Amino acid sequence: MSATGSWRALAALAACAGWTGLFAAACGDAPPEPPADPVRAGCLKLARTWCESKALCLSATFASEYGNDEEECVLRQALLCERTRFGPGSTLTAEGLHGCAERVEANLSAKDVNGRCETWLRWEVTRSAPGECLTKGLLPDGSLCFRGNQCQTGDCVPSAAPCGTCKQAAALGEPCFEDADCERGRACGASGECVAYNSLGALCGADTPCLPDATCGSTFQCQSRAGEGELCDAARDGCELWPEQLACNPSTTRCERYAFASEDEECGELTDGPVALCTRGLVCEVTTATRRGVCVPATADRYGCLQQPQALPKRYPFGGPCQAPATCSSLGRCGIADAAMCDWMQLP
Repeated sequence: MSATGSWRALAALAACAGWTGLFAAACGDAPPEPPADPVRAGCLKLARTWCESKALCLSATFASEYGNDEEECVLRQALLCERTRFGPGSTLTAEGLHGCAERVEANLSAKDVNGRCETWLRWEVTRSAPGECLTKGLLPDGSLCFRGNQCQTGDCVPSAAPCGTCKQAAALGEPCFEDADCERGRACGASGECVAYNSLGALCGADTPCLPDATCGSTFQCQSRAGEGELCDAARDGCELWPEQLACNPSTTRCERYAFASEDEECGELTDGPVALCTRGLVCEVTTATRRGVCVPATADRYGCLQQPQALPKRYPFGGPCQAPATCSSLGRCGIADAAMCDWMQLP
């Protein structure tokens, strides 16, 4: 290289070192960032709205599962989204996922705290969602599935855990064993038939459940949940869920804030205090007939687990031996679910 060429090269490097902003992209050491994976971007958006809603509407459960680390929640929920929304037979596209995420965010952000939490919790418990999030797939009846969007019917009914079977979900009045057997927005009543959820003021009972933001009172009518310090019935789980998630202290029959227990400490319905949840990374192992146990470490991803542990159910949704949202697979290992596993189970 000539002396002139060397000088020009050095001058260019010096210029790049000093340029910022608009001109920096023209320099060889500052290439533009590649476009984000659209599926990953859609899942992150959907996961962030979900995690923000859970932290707001079920604050104690969220703290127990994620230690108020919203970013960890977002990353793990986004991975669950990527692995389960595009399973065999799914017709969902990246554009469709983005439309779903946009609709969910717009619907929830337009409401005040009460409206947002009521809507989100109803979606979670009654398995409902905006129309943009409910797609049908290509798998015929009888196929193993993980989500309804893989099936021609739009329904994936539980069968061989962790997978379900593509078939039409049970309608109002038809037989069922659990809520997921019924069509979206229905519950499985104590009599083994699909029933409707009832709103405030309506009659309620074993076959007439209330929507999750209400509770069935002593007069068998759906009523508002009790606030801090108000009387409650521990068997009905009728305390407020937001702005502070409360639990019914069985010894005082008053709604109180959850306590948080560390490793080897008692958890669940304590004999001399409020209901205690385990701190992040722990699960309540119940070893007696009472709803009381000891906090033990949750099982990390890829490690062995028991499919039916003696663990205290957490309120909406239930917890387990694995770190949320991982579950214990049929192979006896903790992991974030993957819809492809159901396809493998069908191989001859």
